[in-house]
Amino acid sequence: DAGAVVDYLKKGKYNTLCVNAGGIVDFFQNPLPAANINKIMGSRDILKEITEACKKEGIKVIARIDFRGAEEHVYNKFPGWFKKDPEGNPVKTTYTIVPLYESCYTGNYRNEYANAYVSYVLKNFSVDGIWHNAPGVEGACYCEKCKASYKAKTGRSVPILARATDEELDSYMSWKAEAADQCMNKIKKTVKSFGN
Repeated sequence: DAGAVVDYLKKGKYNTLCVNAGGIVDFFQNPLPAANINKIMGSRDILKEITEACKKEGIKVIARIDFRGAEEHVYNKFPGWFKKDPEGNPVKTTYTIVPLYESCYTGNYRNEYANAYVSYVLKNFSVDGIWHNAPGVEGACYCEKCKASYKAKTGRSVPILARATDEELDSYMSWKAEAADQCMNKIKKTVKSFGN
């Protein structure tokens, strides 16, 4: 109930709302290929309803996005976009009710798809900013993109963390930090291409 949300914000004298746009679960009728539209929402567009109601009252809206992982049906469509263990198996979260297939910094899910997603949200909804939730990625990724990128940078294979030397860990973590910075800079560039 967008009206009830706005009334609550006005009573509390709030001037900004941070609301889910999605990523893991979408709160709008997402036409992009890795969409996971909130099933409870039906044909509604909750993000549109809330952003329009807030704008009418002069309340700013920050859209929360999250690309730390995806549900199984998205993974099955795009298995190459996600984090793999040393044997090439997908890595899943253990802390979510519905297991998520984890993404990596170099994969298409956090890069090409996430940036297309952010562009779509900024083009189609009255939002004033983006909150990128859960940008961290734990451990090592052995997906084809990570293996190729790490090999090109260092001439080495991605180390098995449990038995890596300190020097191998330092090398991998330095490369991983660089990959994380590149990923975050792409998102920032996409957001800033729409203005401040």
